[in-house]
Amino acid sequence: MVAINFSAQFAADVASGKKRQTIRQTQRAKVGDRLQLYTGQRTKSCRRLTEADPVVTRTGSIEIDEAGLKYDGHYQTPDTANGYARYDGFENFDQMRKWFFDRYETKRFRGFEIRWAFDDDLNHIG
Repeated sequence: MVAINFSAQFAADVASGKKRQTIRQTQRAKVGDRLQLYTGQRTKSCRRLTEADPVVTRTGSIEIDEAGLKYDGHYQTPDTANGYARYDGFENFDQMRKWFFDRYETKRFRGFEIRWAFDDDLNHIG
């Protein structure tokens, strides 16, 4: 089981199921792992965002730099990068890039995607 903490900015989207991926500096989970999703960990206001423990369905390397978004070593088109950013809880890729550059004080972020689904979602595939 892997516990992942989200800032308040993303908590509502994670809790509602709108946001089903996260990007982290370190590879913290692999496909098949179960996740526990929280906000406010290590504080008195800590709360679990989902009752069920989703399963990791996809992971990949992410690079965000001035040139754009690179997923598993391949730069994405501007449209794909914008769609990816929206799926991650941002309005567009420019907003996403600024958030990562500001948060990590860099102009080149390297990390890992963790994408998940809930058992009910998985039961409807196929």
